[in-house]
Amino acid sequence: MVAIAYLALYRQHRPRTLAEVVDQDHIVRTLRNALNEGRMVHAYLFTGPRGTGKTSVARVLARSLNCIHGPTADPCGICPSCVAIDSGSAVDVREIDAASNRGIDDIRELRQSLQYIAESRYRIFIIDEVHMLSPEAFNALLKTLEEPPPQVVFILATTEVHKIPLTILSRCQRFDFHRIGKKAMIAHLQQVLQKSERGISLEALDILTERSGGGMRDALSMLDQCLIFTSGDIQVDDLLAVIGSVDQRTMFALLNMVLHNDIPAMLSILDTIEDAGRDLVQLLYDLMRLLRSLMITPQSYAHLLAMSSEQALLALDYLSRAEADMKYVAWPRLSLELALLRIAEEIPYGGRIQALEARLASLEARQEGGTSSAPAAHVSPATSTRSRSSVKPVAVAATIPQENLEESLVSPIASSAHLTPEPLPMPKSAATPREVVSGERWSTFMAQIKREKVSLHGILVSGRLFATSNNLWELVFEHDFHYNQVNKPENKNYIEDKLSALCGSPQKFKSWLLHELATREASPAIANDDLIYQAAVALVGSDRVRVEV
Repeated sequence: MVAIAYLALYRQHRPRTLAEVVDQDHIVRTLRNALNEGRMVHAYLFTGPRGTGKTSVARVLARSLNCIHGPTADPCGICPSCVAIDSGSAVDVREIDAASNRGIDDIRELRQSLQYIAESRYRIFIIDEVHMLSPEAFNALLKTLEEPPPQVVFILATTEVHKIPLTILSRCQRFDFHRIGKKAMIAHLQQVLQKSERGISLEALDILTERSGGGMRDALSMLDQCLIFTSGDIQVDDLLAVIGSVDQRTMFALLNMVLHNDIPAMLSILDTIEDAGRDLVQLLYDLMRLLRSLMITPQSYAHLLAMSSEQALLALDYLSRAEADMKYVAWPRLSLELALLRIAEEIPYGGRIQALEARLASLEARQEGGTSSAPAAHVSPATSTRSRSSVKPVAVAATIPQENLEESLVSPIASSAHLTPEPLPMPKSAATPREVVSGERWSTFMAQIKREKVSLHGILVSGRLFATSNNLWELVFEHDFHYNQVNKPENKNYIEDKLSALCGSPQKFKSWLLHELATREASPAIANDDLIYQAAVALVGSDRVRVEV
């Protein structure tokens, strides 16, 4: 006895009429009207992503044209012509795979076959993946499309319409198939499962439709695998095992480790994923989908991942770069690890490090060339570096060695760049700014900023605290970007509120740009209260320090 081969789900549920075509209403309506009104043309071009119904609609159109009751939009499906087309044995309906028959000789053979008399109403040629034809084959096909014999219809199908010559396109009626919508696909898959007398959880169904990328054939193939994999209802774990994906809990744990720069834990999670036999390339795609969803609806994931849209964009950028590398390297995991390490390094600063480094390099080049646009002033800046935590001292010039002045500068912001983001209690007793700076309260303040607003913390560590009075805190920044971000009303108000809570009295915050300080009007009151001024006096004496503007 010969066993009957199992028919895959996507073949079992291939549409037989226009009414059964899923979520391509614009195409169904146009073809239905053309059939009912007798306005069929000799050449059609079906284009769109894979698995969206191009070949299926071509076969439906062939049945509609050659049905014994046709041409009709609703072929009977039981007449000899319909049955022959369904079984693939119809003499007058020929399907050609252009990927395997792409030469000029294949098209010449096709043209010779046009001379035979058709047994049915129409002779129909369905050329799949037509973009694979060679230039010579396209030229041979062109004449036939321009002046086809009577009762001949060409249906060309392709996923890459941009590769088809314009001379061919201009002779076809074009139909663009779009990706099948999620709701329509879910409804169709539920019908398929109902006929199979099987069930699936809503979460698994949601993941399956998302992984299909809008292609019904892909969705049905994955569903078919799941039905074979398990004998009961399909659960999320069954689906993930079949498609080689990682569950969302694991992905959130991985992203949290990256966000907190916990490299050992991150590598441990990757080890667990790889040991479970999961595909790391698929993990990359899943992470990219998750980050994209985070950017679109951040409120949906706020309780699972404290990542801003800007940070998600940074991570998405690095992962998209790693995608190309992983396809061609011998060890794909290394490309993924490098991308995650780069994200962990830059994500606490909001993803602006590269942009700031480029701008700093530009400023250094301009200064070395003597074309700096900053106003001239007697300022003794420190040697510029690209470190996240070191900036130039500003404000006062003095005839003292630069290294001694650097040791005297108050720079609590720079030194707090690597503080732990763990929450620390805020002191409530009153204190002056100097007591705050010299004690542990400033570390407490910066730790809380990093915990609550990591992007703002990344900006603050790029500045230098250079002056404090009883209720005024002044910071200087080298770049316009930092200055503008800190002076946003929401950020400035937030900083003042935190400083007021820290000191136990109302505090004000003011920021400066480096070149602004060079033209700042000095007064005894300001100079005497300037921390850099006082540091210089302590080192060399007031008679050797002067303030120049």
